[in-house]
Amino acid sequence: RYGITKDDLFEHPRVLSIPAVTVENRAMLLKEIGFTSVRPNHLTRFVVLMHKRVKLCKTYGYISNDIEVHKNIFTHLKNPPPPLELSNYEDLDLLKVYLAAQSHYLCWRLEMSKEELASLMNIYPRFKHRSFRLMESSMNILEEELGFTKDKIKRNGFLIHCYPQNILDMIREVQFLGGMEIKEVLKKHPKIMMMPLDTVLKTDTYLKDFGISNEAIQKCPDVYTLSCETVNERLQALQSVPEFMALIKNPRILRLLHYQRKAFSRLSQLEKMKIKCVSLNLLQSSQLMFDKFLSSGYEKFCNTDVLIFLSKELNCEKKKLKKSLSKNQFWCNIPLVSVHETLNLLRSKGFTEEQILSNVQILLYSSKQVKRQLEEFLYHPEVNKELSRQMVLRNDDKIEFSNQQKLALCLYFMERDHHFSGD
Repeated sequence: RYGITKDDLFEHPRVLSIPAVTVENRAMLLKEIGFTSVRPNHLTRFVVLMHKRVKLCKTYGYISNDIEVHKNIFTHLKNPPPPLELSNYEDLDLLKVYLAAQSHYLCWRLEMSKEELASLMNIYPRFKHRSFRLMESSMNILEEELGFTKDKIKRNGFLIHCYPQNILDMIREVQFLGGMEIKEVLKKHPKIMMMPLDTVLKTDTYLKDFGISNEAIQKCPDVYTLSCETVNERLQALQSVPEFMALIKNPRILRLLHYQRKAFSRLSQLEKMKIKCVSLNLLQSSQLMFDKFLSSGYEKFCNTDVLIFLSKELNCEKKKLKKSLSKNQFWCNIPLVSVHETLNLLRSKGFTEEQILSNVQILLYSSKQVKRQLEEFLYHPEVNKELSRQMVLRNDDKIEFSNQQKLALCLYFMERDHHFSGD
């Protein structure tokens, strides 16, 4: 596209180490400035080149003598701003001429003051070397395809630096993201447009493969602004921690990906303090709230996570679950990881959701306690006595308790041992 041959690349191989989008941006900008041709050494030494005076560039033959750089830039735009007058521009370096033209264009295009632009430039310094055509294309797409106003573009100034083709590819190739229409996602979470499309799609695949629901994604769509490999690594890390695995179906689980280091650190600290009741809210809360929790020594933080977890696993309303669980006054102090382990145990023993739900308080006991009760069930004196009685009454020596009855009796024996108070 820019007349660079294989021999040129052999002579300047370092140009191949520059990302393709950076090569395109630099080449387009040099053409806008007025370079008669773009050579590999121009691309590799671009930053140094931008600090050379216009007069020197003309002397070297990079730019024709009759070219007025600041005016030539705007000839490449479909909708150029009013003319810019710049005296003695040949004594200025290319970067200063470029920045003067950029300031003139953006202030006109976005109807902003020079002070507003200066503030924007301080926050997003990468604007300093952006092609005018790429900036124009990005802003046109934002306005025409996504309905962004000038004010919204200014509030999200990083969008001016977006690669326009990437935005178009997202709009045209992706219909839904996290169960939401792609345009609505980009309007509400514009930072996603800064990520390459293939990265966003890989992230989406990792989330789906891991079983993350659309509901969870909609709670934290900023997960798409992370590297896809980072997302995958952090999802894999969740599997290694029982406390985190119990939260997988929680709608706010993706917050752990953003705050994973903090969450791991806090979990380790809580374990050292022998605090077992760990909630998602606690792991991602502010330092002030976390310190307050530690100083209070109060562990009533898991109830919401337990309700969310069981409502997803047992397909039951949280209100109904709370009514059943609250019969045990200490239900709020039961660690979610313990509930998770006990539920997995019961499922592995063949108990159905309906049977577990009918005796849901059994999940408040540890898996070891429940396992022992199930294993010793047939040897329990009261159970044997009742079985013998039923055999005589029915004249049948093959009478067995149903799973529903077995679970109810196991719960009864454990509750009785704890005085039916959870104590």
